[in-house]
Amino acid sequence: MRPRTQYVDSGGYSIAYQVIGDGPVDVLFLQGLLSHLDMQWCDPIFAAFLNRLASCSRLVVMDQRGVGLSDGAGTIPTIDERVADLAAVADAVGSERMFLRASASAPSCSPTLSTPHKRQPGTATSAGRNCSCATTLQCAKRSIVAAENA
Repeated sequence: MRPRTQYVDSGGYSIAYQVIGDGPVDVLFLQGLLSHLDMQWCDPIFAAFLNRLASCSRLVVMDQRGVGLSDGAGTIPTIDERVADLAAVADAVGSERMFLRASASAPSCSPTLSTPHKRQPGTATSAGRNCSCATTLQCAKRSIVAAENA
């Protein structure tokens, strides 16, 4: 079943996102530059992958600025703009702590995402893209524990 696409404003641009599942950990799966939230559900293998991630988490997927259903700026967004978009989506879904799982070109934002949230420790954690689908929840828990102990 295709989830409802929602939008949040980030710097005057509408950023498209979807929320799937209601597990104990929030996971933001950040796709690369080839993404379209509605079209991804037409691919049964990718849809199964997303549903598997959502089976153990509250999964949030988004189209980056200028990609898919999100508004484009006509220029390549800066890292700070991308991080602001991620933070806007996290705020829109009410996430206090989010595990970031990234693919393709997305990892460049991963280490930076937690920086604006230092005043709210634990709001965002990130990990490399080496966590398989089956171990995403374990990776998220390890990242959260590491952030709490830092």
